Amino acid sequence: MKHKILILFLLILIAIFSFLGFRSTGSVVEYLPPSEQGSIDVYFCPRDDCEGVYTNLIKNSNNINCAIYDMDSIVEEFKQRNKDIDVKIVADNSNKLAIKDSDFIKFDNNNQLMHNKFCVFNQNDKNIILTGSLNPTDNGFNKNDNNLVVISSNYLSENYNQEFNELWNGIYGKGERVKYPKLKFNNFLIENYFCPEDNCEQKVFNLIKNAKSRIYFMTFSFTSNPLGDLIIERSKEDIEIKGLFDKFQNRKYSQYDKMKNNNVNVKLYGGELLHHKVFIVDNKVVFGSYNPTKSGNERNDENILIIHNSEITNKFIEEFNLLSKNGK
Repeated sequence: MKHKILILFLLILIAIFSFLGFRSTGSVVEYLPPSEQGSIDVYFCPRDDCEGVYTNLIKNSNNINCAIYDMDSIVEEFKQRNKDIDVKIVADNSNKLAIKDSDFIKFDNNNQLMHNKFCVFNQNDKNIILTGSLNPTDNGFNKNDNNLVVISSNYLSENYNQEFNELWNGIYGKGERVKYPKLKFNNFLIENYFCPEDNCEQKVFNLIKNAKSRIYFMTFSFTSNPLGDLIIERSKEDIEIKGLFDKFQNRKYSQYDKMKNNNVNVKLYGGELLHHKVFIVDNKVVFGSYNPTKSGNERNDENILIIHNSEITNKFIEEFNLLSKNGK
């Protein structure tokens, strides 16, 4: 009888794992990513019209959920759209005075930064996420160097809506693990994580550790010792490494001086604010709101995407090369 109960229990577990997208191979349970087709558009501000992209999505959507660290004039676009559709926004409490008060905006507490910069737009039969390093402010659109990525994806939208709902319900600096950490999208892999619950630093660390030929990065704030030490270690191997730091963040805990003193090819950006949070490893690119810092990994609410696609990665390499001309 006990033997039959055990067999029944195992069958139930197998059914549950199959339903959730897992596969058992011997003693190892393997996650099977779901698959879908969609579109990805990549923009770089200020050379692209990021404000136009943002406002167009606001005007043409039926439902809007956004987690945005900071914004200014674009609040009026959201306010106008809120007259006709359901708009919900979570912003960081530190920017409360700068953001015009509206009943569709909630603010986090003071225990961490709500540092995300994402929106989920519904357009009838299409679900779209907008993410990247851009805060929709006048400086974000017109002065600072940023990336803005728009992806049509039901699975990623579900991930981002899950994270948004936690924030909207007052769950900050913690939450459930991401539902779909990996997605087969247009026949290539996309990974999606939220900090601190999914340990973004470890995901970047693993990529750098396993790099075969190239590690580039362009970062606003880079104070992570584990990532900095690993890059220095990998620089002693036959791997091309290039880094671009924002000059205004070259402070006490920045990894810039340590890398420079260890002959890593790094520069300080000479233009306006370098607000990217980008790692390029071989033919993969990491981007989102996460700065490689201890707070970015352990305290703040953040998100990253890792796209395993050379065409998308090359767009970020083009931006890196363009900005590197203004580095020293």
